[in-house]
Amino acid sequence: MVERAMHDMVAFDWQVAGEYAKVRWLYTQLGIGERTEIEFRNGPHGFLCAGSFEFLRKHLGWEGRGD
Repeated sequence: MVERAMHDMVAFDWQVAGEYAKVRWLYTQLGIGERTEIEFRNGPHGFLCAGSFEFLRKHLGWEGRGD
């Protein structure tokens, strides 16, 4: 699970998307492409949480926070 804030100056969006595409390609070749996701939001560096928490619930059965 990748969280990407569009105004996070660690890297450009196209760089993050390109690196994610490599992982997505590999997972798809392994038949588990649905086990990876990326979430974009407009804003500075920070935690997005909602998409990541849903990802954890979906793939790991996590019952943590309901954000």
